[in-house]
Amino acid sequence: MKIKEVSTKEELFKIADDTYEVWNNSLSIYDYKVYQSVMLENDWAKKNSKYIYLEDKKQILSSLKLYQIKVMLEGVRYKCYEICAIYTKKEYRNRGYASYL
Repeated sequence: MKIKEVSTKEELFKIADDTYEVWNNSLSIYDYKVYQSVMLENDWAKKNSKYIYLEDKKQILSSLKLYQIKVMLEGVRYKCYEICAIYTKKEYRNRGYASYL
């Protein structure tokens, strides 16, 4: 198994095909893929986010988005990370893949 960062639209669209049912927010599959592409190419996202996935034998097992955000608490700035959009294909669930990521 290998952890990889999404770097191509082909990888992104493979994940979008898998995650569409859960994360589509009433968008068509086409619009969902356009939205995901914009997020991948957006300047802010390029600096502050990663879309990673776990692959084994060219199969995407699980994926998630990781955002770096800055927060201020009692006047002190902190760099934090937000993990979101965690998804594991049904046939690979309950094997610890999301935790591995």
